[in-house]
Amino acid sequence: MKQVQLDIQKVLRLHKTLEIKDGSDLITLIRQLNNHEICPFFLVSSVKGTGLDLVRKFLNAVPPRNEWEFLKHKPVEVLIDKTYYVPDVGTVVAGTVMSGKVETGSDMLLGPDGQGNFIPVTITSLHNKRVPVHQVVAGEHVAFSLKDIQRSLTRKGMVLLGPEEKPIATWTFEAVCVISNSDRLKQGFEVVIQCRTVRQTARVEWIGERTLRASATGDDATARFKFLFRPEYLLVGMRVIFRGCCKGIGTITQVNLDEKAGQESRLPVIIEPEPLPPFDASLEPEETFQMDD
Repeated sequence: MKQVQLDIQKVLRLHKTLEIKDGSDLITLIRQLNNHEICPFFLVSSVKGTGLDLVRKFLNAVPPRNEWEFLKHKPVEVLIDKTYYVPDVGTVVAGTVMSGKVETGSDMLLGPDGQGNFIPVTITSLHNKRVPVHQVVAGEHVAFSLKDIQRSLTRKGMVLLGPEEKPIATWTFEAVCVISNSDRLKQGFEVVIQCRTVRQTARVEWIGERTLRASATGDDATARFKFLFRPEYLLVGMRVIFRGCCKGIGTITQVNLDEKAGQESRLPVIIEPEPLPPFDASLEPEETFQMDD
């Protein structure tokens, strides 16, 4: 056990470790929650349950990372993590409401698809914890029933946004990352990008000058990635994790780099169903031809 503690202290050499043994240590930790230099660790037993009560008390004292009360008044954004097809109901998507409020009958935008477009959809019903509701707010995980939408048009990683939004999907983004074994990361290598509910392979388009020195010093390194299969909805400030030839974590600093460079001219496209052309009797054939026996 002492060796494990020493190994933890070596890994967290830039942080101060605090062992939680009793309630007094827990009170000391709770008073210093805003101090990001302290890393607590608990000694627990999965067999006897020793120390688990301290862990529960600590988790109850930790404030939520997201201010859900504040996010309720922001524009609607829903992260989709599951899709279903329910008989007699249709396509159902499930996800977490990250901001705003959604009501039954609301019109929203679903996307992006393979071309980066967003499709207008209508929410026919809402279910929270398998209970039908009329309204959901930020912080809740909800199932949304979509009207006249095929399941093949939905996937994990999509978002639901308000109809007043003008979202743009991005192929290329840039992030400031901390990379382990960065000498293995080369231009042209492929890694798996994970950002919220997005999971997709991307190619390393460009690596900053500081990347090769990051593994030795722990400094940040800048890299540019491009998705291989479809564009995704990303915003500046989102956290990303990538894995493959090496592992890393970072924060997105730029998106839509192709558009800014003028290589592409991609604007948000809202796909509206096209009406059928009116019937024109003059286009009907005057004679009927029959094939000879």
